Amino acid sequence: MANFKGSAILSDINGKVGGSIYARNHAGLYVKSTCEYDDRKSDSQQKIRDKFVKLSQNWQLLDEAKRLMWFSEADSYFKKNCFGDKYKRDAFHYYLSCNMNLFFVGEDTISEPINDNQTGDISEFHLRFETYPADALIIDFSGLSTNATTKYLIYSTPCVSAGLYYVKNLYRLIGYISCNTSDTCDITDLWLSVFLTFVYNKKIFCKLRAVNTLSGCSGNTIQNSILT
Repeated sequence: MANFKGSAILSDINGKVGGSIYARNHAGLYVKSTCEYDDRKSDSQQKIRDKFVKLSQNWQLLDEAKRLMWFSEADSYFKKNCFGDKYKRDAFHYYLSCNMNLFFVGEDTISEPINDNQTGDISEFHLRFETYPADALIIDFSGLSTNATTKYLIYSTPCVSAGLYYVKNLYRLIGYISCNTSDTCDITDLWLSVFLTFVYNKKIFCKLRAVNTLSGCSGNTIQNSILT
């Protein structure tokens, strides 16, 4: 999917042309190719879909006072699109984002926003294998600023071509970790539960995203890679 900025010549576009779909979301204009989905329903996918539906239904059941709280909180929360432009999320999507983050890190969802967007921080991390050929996949943290209310979502790719230096659409959420007491974490089981086996002479990309376990607000995202 490609994003683009409007101009004096083209300020908006919507619809389907020649196999491409042009539309707008909360982050701006975008274009993507049409495709046919096989609608795979793995256990993890179905759990996420069910939770999304449940949260959408719960939003409809919120009383006016709680909705106003989410509207007020969303007004002070900005994100950046791929061009670096700031934009506001509407209250519903802010509610969904916070609660899906809480769901992903194993915490209870919330019906009222919590004014706490502070998270721990990791300046960088490195991936390594315990031995070669690839066996245990280890994360070593650098510049770790601990916070008892922070967990880190782990996104990773399968083993891809060693010649790649950047990937975008191959990441999958493999789990979460809490690194408040250690600067090293073994993610082997999490990775193998999704991608099954290491393939040698390839590359694995990994990124971490901080999540506040009280409010669901997300912090910084950092990434790195390793050759298998």
